[in-house]
Amino acid sequence: MFKHLIIILSISIVTRLMPDTIDELEILINHYEKFEFIPEQLNKVDGEWCFGTNNQPYTGRLEVYSISNEKIIDCTIINGKKNGYFIQYYDHKRMLPGIMGMYVDNKKDGLWKWIMPEKTFKNRWLESDLKIISSIEYREGIKHGNFTIQKTFLQQDEYLKEIPIINYELIVKGYYNSGKRNGEWFFNDHIHSDYDWYIEPKMENNNSFYWSRKLVYDNSVIINSICREPWNSIIDCDNYNNRYMDYIFYIPLEYGTQTKKRKTNSSNHYNSHTIKDMDGNDVELNLDIFLKHINQYHDEISSIHEQDGHRFIIDEVFRKSLMKKMNSRN
Repeated sequence: MFKHLIIILSISIVTRLMPDTIDELEILINHYEKFEFIPEQLNKVDGEWCFGTNNQPYTGRLEVYSISNEKIIDCTIINGKKNGYFIQYYDHKRMLPGIMGMYVDNKKDGLWKWIMPEKTFKNRWLESDLKIISSIEYREGIKHGNFTIQKTFLQQDEYLKEIPIINYELIVKGYYNSGKRNGEWFFNDHIHSDYDWYIEPKMENNNSFYWSRKLVYDNSVIINSICREPWNSIIDCDNYNNRYMDYIFYIPLEYGTQTKKRKTNSSNHYNSHTIKDMDGNDVELNLDIFLKHINQYHDEISSIHEQDGHRFIIDEVFRKSLMKKMNSRN
């Protein structure tokens, strides 16, 4: 038996009026150590998974294992397209999030879920029982429905048939309509000190979700915002953002969405360099600022950095490539 945290859940996340184009199988091929595909003679041709030298669209089960024989992915392919339940097993060692949801003709449909270590959201892939569960609903490949991010304790190596409905903390909740954020979105930025929690009014104990920011969207455009300090003390949102800059929770990379090349602001073109993220996208960055952040916040052997919707695996190989770019400009 393979020991993994199996995410038999359903989820999805949404931000653009476009179907998800990312292929979890291709990510394994392009960005991680070598994996074994069963059956072996599979390759992707014109967006379809094909079998054999004749490139015939494949129909059947597809399993992916690590070279140490640990199961990574379990899914079904019909006529070259992913159909049915898709499961990617949580794997801390390889920094693979747990993913589960339903595919219909290569399009996500219904509820999907992603599970990652809580520290991932602080650019640290550190193992613990504390996990972040991000959930959203899809319709025909487009994010449409409720969206939540919650923090909960999940035991590693435990086969889970469903997500516990107790002992979790809601961090974000909102709603997508045809790929656009709409209505009220609530955020809990954890700006409270231990003293704040100690003197918390009894009335707050009855609330299942205490929010510090409320953003009202109309087709992904913010039309109103309210910010609060402990407890229910209204504060101007600009002042809030400045005062609690280090605590504000930003929704991470939009799960399952293919990102395009983006540019970050740079006042000096000399310092601007193009770097590939972990999904193979070219990202233009200010190298001095980027390196300063890496040296300050990524002192582990391996960690993940998120920026402008992109993710970068920070390891020895990546650091050497950055230094090579630095030296080449001199």
